[in-house]
Amino acid sequence: MSAPLGLVKQAVNDVTGGVGMKNEQNYFLPPGVTDSDDVDDWIENLTSEDFPNVSGVTADEAVDIVNRGQIISVGEGKYQVIYQGRRLTSTDGTALVLEYTK
Repeated sequence: MSAPLGLVKQAVNDVTGGVGMKNEQNYFLPPGVTDSDDVDDWIENLTSEDFPNVSGVTADEAVDIVNRGQIISVGEGKYQVIYQGRRLTSTDGTALVLEYTK
């Protein structure tokens, strides 16, 4: 017997704070955020100045990639971006991590 969808959604919200959707992909909302519009606004307001250490693309291209790519939750309020099968990376070769700030 499976749990009703409403109970499953409530359990996810209780544990994670909620789930948002960007570009048809789900991601976990940061702690204290109950409306995915807040995260969407944050993403849409990122500028090239937010990407001083991006590798393989320009900072302007990184802004576009973040808005079109898949957002992956990697910690509380921390996200990586995958676009066309590749993660955005930092100049040190590690995956670029965006940290939600309000």
